[in-house]
Amino acid sequence: MPLSVVTTTWPLLLGMGVLMLGAGLQSTLLGLRATLEGFPTVVTGVVMSCYYVGYVLGTIIAPPLLRQLGHIRVFAALAAVASVAILVQGGFVDAWTWGSMRLVSGVCFAGIYVVAESWLNDRATRATRGRLFAVYMVILYVGLGAAQFLLVLSDPRTPASFMLVSVLISLAMVPIVVSAQHVPDHAVPRKVHLRDLYRNSPLGVVAVTIADAADASRFAALEATGQVRRFSGWLEWSTQRFEVSAGGAVEVGVDGEALTMDPPVVFESRPGALRVRLPRRKVGASPAARAVNLLSGSTVAELWQVAAAPGSLA
Repeated sequence: MPLSVVTTTWPLLLGMGVLMLGAGLQSTLLGLRATLEGFPTVVTGVVMSCYYVGYVLGTIIAPPLLRQLGHIRVFAALAAVASVAILVQGGFVDAWTWGSMRLVSGVCFAGIYVVAESWLNDRATRATRGRLFAVYMVILYVGLGAAQFLLVLSDPRTPASFMLVSVLISLAMVPIVVSAQHVPDHAVPRKVHLRDLYRNSPLGVVAVTIADAADASRFAALEATGQVRRFSGWLEWSTQRFEVSAGGAVEVGVDGEALTMDPPVVFESRPGALRVRLPRRKVGASPAARAVNLLSGSTVAELWQVAAAPGSLA
């Protein structure tokens, strides 16, 4: 990886490493403190799950802010709010406060990840992107793992542990703010229509053969460094059709549902197999959608015929 890529991204990588120390300590601390406070298991689960609700919201909120304010301002603002959120949790120990602040933390960390990864993507080229993101992921996981050892520095029953998390999150801003000269441009991403994405996507096949624990360790190590294609049991190719044969029933996953199918199991990529209906207001993108009136008798009748056809719900 060229040295120039490292010199322009080291403040971000350092900041994310420090931030992960705070994030890793925060998650463990809240779960441990909730147990010590006698929170019911269900309540603890709901409180911790609020983070992921905020995480989803953060992926929606962050991109517009990024285009309007820029990477450094958004990173600093979100880190500051996340730092305040953990202090509030340390001062007010109850499920409602923790759940709401956990949601705020999810929004902030999701936005921070959007900022960091869009920044790295801007600085990387096709030749360096894989290795740069591999280094980034190693730093994240090392930070999250090392954070667990910080629990010995203070008693989780006291506010000191929460203050330590706040300090780490705040320190993460320092290397990024002081290196403001290397800031990505405010680029507006080009939208890709679902129909175009589906039309241009071939049928990709990936197969992994892992024989024993040693193979599993090698696979995990190569995946963590972005070199998974070097694994001897890794196969991938693009095709229009492939078939899986077996001596018995084949367990498959279709649209997130676990199924058992009799062999042979055939996979095909067929043009026009999926019809995508776009909003009627999407002028120029879906002439067929403009011609559909969902409230018309003919449309309702056609939908009923499709639903009532044999095998339509299979």
